[in-house]
This record gives sequence, structure tokens and C-alpha cells, in this order.
Amino acid sequence: MKKVTITLKNYELGTALAFVAKMDLKAASASRHRSKFKKELLKAVEGLQESEMELYDQYGEKDADGKLVINETQ
Repeated sequence: MKKVTITLKNYELGTALAFVAKMDLKAASASRHRSKFKKELLKAVEGLQESEMELYDQYGEKDADGKLVINETQ
């Protein structure tokens, strides 16, 4: 079986995940492939979230208790 490589930008991960989740597949083999692809997309999204949190923790503004300050006006 030929291995296919798909390259997505970070900002495209959420859209790709939503698209894959909404796909209507009738064949069981297609559904299995979609499930595997969805699992890999979820791993990528989780990795991105972890990286973002590390950046927020490292460079974000913190209050007196050392907790991140969340700007809710944006």
C-alpha cells in the first residue's frame, strides 16, 4: 500500500478536523481510514495546543499569584 503524506498548516487543522468529522461514508474500509486520519489530526491539534500553552506560560503576562492574565476584550 502506498503511503500518502498530507501537509497542513497549523491554522488549517481545525477546519480539516471538522471536515473529516462531517464526512458521510458508507464503506467500512473508508470509515476506518477516516477514523485513523481523524485520530492523527486530533494528535496534531493537541500538540499545537500544548505548544501554545507553553508559549503563553513562558511569555504571557502573569498576575501576583503567577497565573496567566486573560484578556477577554479581544
